[in-house]
Amino acid sequence: MDTDGNSHPSTVWKSTDDANTWSETSTAVVAGYCGSQCFYDNVLAADPTNADIVYAGGMFDYGSGTGGIYRSMDGGATWLDMGWNQHPDCHAIAIRNDAPNNVVIGNDGGVWSSANYGGRTNPGDPIDAADWANLNGTVDPNTAGVTARTGLAIGQFTSVAQHPTNVNRFYGGTQDNGTMRKSGVSNSWFDYAGGDGGQVIVDPNNPNYVYGTYYGVSPYRFSDGMLGSFFSNMSIANGINTNDRSEFYVPMAMDPQFTERLYLGTYRLYRTDNRGDLWTTASGDLTSGCSGAAPNGARGCVISAIGPTAGSPAVYVGALDGYINLSTDATAAAPVWAVSYTHLRAHETPEHLVCRLLLEKKKTNITTRCMHTLILRDIRVPTMN
Repeated sequence: MDTDGNSHPSTVWKSTDDANTWSETSTAVVAGYCGSQCFYDNVLAADPTNADIVYAGGMFDYGSGTGGIYRSMDGGATWLDMGWNQHPDCHAIAIRNDAPNNVVIGNDGGVWSSANYGGRTNPGDPIDAADWANLNGTVDPNTAGVTARTGLAIGQFTSVAQHPTNVNRFYGGTQDNGTMRKSGVSNSWFDYAGGDGGQVIVDPNNPNYVYGTYYGVSPYRFSDGMLGSFFSNMSIANGINTNDRSEFYVPMAMDPQFTERLYLGTYRLYRTDNRGDLWTTASGDLTSGCSGAAPNGARGCVISAIGPTAGSPAVYVGALDGYINLSTDATAAAPVWAVSYTHLRAHETPEHLVCRLLLEKKKTNITTRCMHTLILRDIRVPTMN
């Protein structure tokens, strides 16, 4: 975006006089290299021995199935797309000082390397001549058999869950690497859903039911314990307005006692009593209602945490803009909600956002700003007889 507020495709610029003046390199091929995500994936690196060799990393092009990493061998006069068979999106580039033909790139899927500048070094080389080596291990999607191990075990987990009886089996939602299940007999993890993996929940009474989300309002359910075929999950968004204002990964929570009952939060709360076959609206807007950034500086006015009580109609809901609401009849047809703990916004801890709610019989732990926990004692939570 320029100083007049006009948006332009991302391009690469260079200076040859210590940044006193700048010129735009060729816009063919590389224009728009970081797309709409330049705040997230935007990296440049120059060969330490040859300033004419430069790499640009950014957003993968889902339309073409390529992109995300580009290279120029002539100071930006021409660029090549080096993103063949890559994972979105590129964030890091490392070049070996004493042998700069060795290049390593890091993206949302892990780490790739090349011993030949990424490949495509001959005139006319096709896109599939890019020669990045996958350093992350590979799995046969048809048999779930591990076809290569590298010893590199990395991932950005957004949530984790454990099988109720098999203590060696774990599940995790991971950023841009799907909802994973760990093998019960090895250290291998398998992505069963693809895409982004948000909240993951395993039914403690029937672990065949595993719940997850992609980014946005996109809940789904496995009914095979994630032990069957890949991508066997089914969408369970019936009754939810998937266009609601929401977190990138929406919060979802299960009633600890009645495990067929789940809650999901956007700017309002939804409830299902039948494992997601049908959701009903359980509240109005439980935030301050902003459509952009929140007054406390948070990303938005959206629900960020849900705290159901075991077998009770009482549910707490926390939001990024610091609101905490309580309903003592959240299972009713028209639950009544009241803002609770306004001191979180008023004077004791101003501008805090709520990251999670942990409920016990006589106290509630509320994690704010994702850094510390406030313990609010002697909170009476209604229970059902």
